[in-house]
Parts: sequence; C-alpha cells; structure tokens
Amino acid sequence: SQRPQRTEETVKSGGRTSVAAAPKPAEAPRGSTLSFTERKRLDDLPGVISRLEAEIARLHDLLADPELFTREPVKFRKATEALTERQTALETAETEWLDLADRV
Repeated sequence: SQRPQRTEETVKSGGRTSVAAAPKPAEAPRGSTLSFTERKRLDDLPGVISRLEAEIARLHDLLADPELFTREPVKFRKATEALTERQTALETAETEWLDLADRV
C-alpha cells in the first residue's frame, strides 16, 4: 500500500488530507451543436414559414367572402379545415425554427 505524499497543503493543514471539490465542467460551446439534418432544417424553415403564411393569407381572403358559406358550404368547410391545419403547421414550424436558432 502506498502512502499519500505529503504536500505543502497537507503539511499546512496539520497532516489532514482534504478532498478538493471537483471543478465544474465548462459549458459546451454554443456553436455547431446542430446535426447536419438540423442545420438543413434550420435553413429550410424560413421558406416553409413564408409558404404557410402565404397559404394562410390566401385562405383568409377566400373565407372573407360573406356569401361563400351559403353558396359553397363544402368549399367553406374545406377552407376552414385547411386554415386550421396551416395555422397549426405554422406555429409548429416557428417553434421549431426558434428552438434550432437558439442552439446555434
């Protein structure tokens, strides 16, 4: 069995050994934490968001017609469903973009 070497610190503390706290690990660097697929997605998302915003605007214009519901109820229903889907997709895309951009 080996005896621990007496260091200057051990001598100063009267022979008692103390365990120093382990240094805290440094935070990982913030750059390049995205995988290739995530970086590609981050690059593609602004186009996806623009496309969804354009589709939402088109659907709003279509649904602004006060006669649409009575004249073409099926078209009205489909447009309403499409609008809800696009709004959900837009919210998801924006959230994903913010999350990915935050990690860069």
